[in-house]
Parts: sequence; structure tokens; C-alpha cells
Amino acid sequence: MKSAREVLRPRRGSSLRTRVALLVATLSIVLTASLGAWLWRSVRDASSEALERELTTSADAVSQLIHLHGDGRIEIESHGPEELAVPYRVEAADGEVVGEGGLRWPAMGDHAGSALVYVEGIPWRVLSRRIALERKGRQAVVMLRVATSAAPMVELRAKVARTVLFATLAAAIVGALGAAFVARSTTAPLRRLAARVGEVEASSLGDPLEPVGRDHEVVSLTASFNGLLRRLHASFDRQRSFVARASHALRTPTATILTRAEVTLARSRSEEEYRLALSEIADAARESAALVNHLLSLARLDERSTELRPETLALEELAAELERSLGPRAAVAGVALSFEVEPGAEVVADRAALRELLEVLLDNALRYTPTGGAAGLRAGEQAMVVWDRGDGMSDADKARAFERFFRGGAAETTGAAGSGLGLSIAKAVVDRHGGSIELADRAGGGLEVIVRLPYLAAQPRG
Repeated sequence: MKSAREVLRPRRGSSLRTRVALLVATLSIVLTASLGAWLWRSVRDASSEALERELTTSADAVSQLIHLHGDGRIEIESHGPEELAVPYRVEAADGEVVGEGGLRWPAMGDHAGSALVYVEGIPWRVLSRRIALERKGRQAVVMLRVATSAAPMVELRAKVARTVLFATLAAAIVGALGAAFVARSTTAPLRRLAARVGEVEASSLGDPLEPVGRDHEVVSLTASFNGLLRRLHASFDRQRSFVARASHALRTPTATILTRAEVTLARSRSEEEYRLALSEIADAARESAALVNHLLSLARLDERSTELRPETLALEELAAELERSLGPRAAVAGVALSFEVEPGAEVVADRAALRELLEVLLDNALRYTPTGGAAGLRAGEQAMVVWDRGDGMSDADKARAFERFFRGGAAETTGAAGSGLGLSIAKAVVDRHGGSIELADRAGGGLEVIVRLPYLAAQPRG
């Protein structure tokens, strides 16, 4: 059998501090890596654009030095390359090299555009451009290639990549250390609060927890815990009081049964005396059974997991059932019991719970109505009203009437038996249905218990 602590203990997993530290460290690494990648791409694009502009300018200058002669020869002015100092190469359509200088060119095919090539391990950026020549009806197409050293660009990119990698590693280390510190300082109030909550015992539920920090979230959480502790304390107090009162209420009829039985068995008695003793014992047993039934009803109504089964009920049929079950008792008590129900009046409720509600109210009405008096049920479109012509109830008693085991002045005056749970059961039933119940003085003397449930209405019969 598992203990309460074992049942309530959560499954072990990563702590909040660990998750916060991992989150902060991960964010640091991701942000640093993202910034480094953006910087690297920016450097790459900027260096590539600079080289492209340089190559385009060189290609424009060299293309002005290429001439087509009338006999079909292609010539490059000799003074241009020396002044430009640009590695170049001019190829005819058949692949013949017309002129070159400044670089030992590798084979590059006939594709135009830019490319990165390595010559003797040194990176070069090469721009290939087709140029159409025309003179005196002759036409020719040559491939012009110009190059510039890409070593500074490659070195810059490598340096930026190394810087980004170093910054990412540094961010991982510093971020992890900073994240651990932030997580520890952030969750410290929660750990202290958890330790305080873990020290709470049943005997200390009434002692509020002091705030363990000034953070708004921690203060709010502490206030929520204090509210929970107050509710638990009040609930335990009600439970202890309920158990104590129930034990006291059961002690009286139990003692009566035991005492009467022992006295009766102490010596031989006549048949009439035995009958009288058994009658007293039966009355006490019925009182105990009624109290137990009431306690079971309250326990069932308090258990929210117990589902009600609402259905549309005809109040006329329910009143007829109550009249058949309570009529004989009313006749014995000398009380005129009447039922007035508007034709077609219906209510949506759990049948067993509603019948129990009306039975306990009518039981109280019969119990506190003197012989020769009257009591009854009046139900219609607005409400159900159980009334009697008894001594009524004082305002002070009305304020406490729905407390469990409370018995007002009328019980002391009349000496009527009872457990003080009838009105508590009625209120529990009404609350579970989302309705309302109130007590009011009846004109001409007596008391009225007014019950209003949702969907209570009188439906015209077809």
C-alpha cells in the first residue's frame, strides 16, 4: 500500500533549473551562431561583389583593345595589358589563343561567367565574356577572360569563419555558466517555497506561508498556496466537526438501545413489558437508521464525482407518490397533508435526489406541525414550496438552519426527534442542481421552504 507522500511525489525528470539553464545556453549559442552566419554571408557577398566589379571594369578595358582586321586577323594592342597589368586571355572560336598575359591559364571550357580557379595553389577569380567583333563585313567571336587574385577574399572568409566558430564556442561556455547562474537565482525562491510547503503538516494548515521573495510571480504563487491551505484547514475542521457531531448523534440512540436491552434482560418480565421495551428499541433503531441514511445521502451529494441523471419530471406524478408514502404518517400524527400542483408543471432534475429533497422537507413539516395542524406542498411555474402551520423559525435559527446537525428552538420546544440534517440534505440537492433554497415566514403562522430549480415551468397539456 503506497503512502500519501509516495502517491503525491511527482515522477523524477529534469528540474526547472536545468531546463532554464539549457534554454538560456541554447538561445545564446543559436543567437551567436545566427549572427556569425549572417556576418559570414555578408562578408562573402560583399567580397564577391567587389571582385565582380573589379573584373567587370578590367574586362571592359581589355575588350576595347581587341580589334578585328579586314583580313580576318584578331589583334590586341600591345600597350594595353602593360598599362592595365591585368591577367587576361583571348581565345578564338576554335580555341586558338589570340593573346594572353600575367597568368598560366588552366583549361576552363567555353562557358561565360565567373568562376573560382586555383593556379599553383593560389585562388583566382576569373570572368569569362564572349565578345562579338565586326569589320568590313567580317565577323568573329572571341572569349575574353580576365582574372584577379581571390586570395584576400578567401583569407578574409576563413578568418571570419574562425571568428564565428570561436565566438560560438565562447557563447556556449559563457552562456552555460551565465544560464546556470540565472537559472539558480531565478528558481531559488521557488525552491525555498517548495521547502516551506513540504514542511506543512495537518496541524499547521492554519499557519500561512511567508513570501520568500519580492517577485510578483512568487508572491502570487505564495498567496495561492495560502488560499489552498486555508481551504484545506476549513475543510478538515468541517470534517472533524462533522465526525464529532455524527458520533454524538449516533451515541444517543445506540446508548438507548443498549441500555433498554440490558435493563429488560436483567430480570424476567411480562409479555407487555417486553413489547414495550422492543418498541422503544425499535424507535431508537429507526432513529439510528434514519441518521445513517442521512449521512450516506450527504456523503453521496458531497462526492462531486457522483453524477446526477437529470430528466424531465412531472410534478403531479411525484406529488402523488409522496402523498401515498407520507399520507399514513400524516394521518397518524393528526396533520392535514395537502398537495397543490399546477397542471403540467415539470422540472428537470435527478428523480431520486428530487424525491429525497421533498421527502426531508415534508418530514420536517410533519415533525414540527402540532396535532390538528396542516402542512403541504405547493408547486407551480415559479417554485416548489413546502409549508407548515407550526411555530415557525426565528431569524437567528434561519441564519443557521442549513448547518449540519443544527437543531433550532422549535426542536427544543416540541421535543421532536431528528438529526438536524434534513435542511442540509435539501440544500445539498439544490446546490447540485444549480438552484436556490430559502426560508420564509408563512402568513398566519408557520414556515415556508421555497425551492427554485432551473427549467422549472408549467407546460400546458395538449
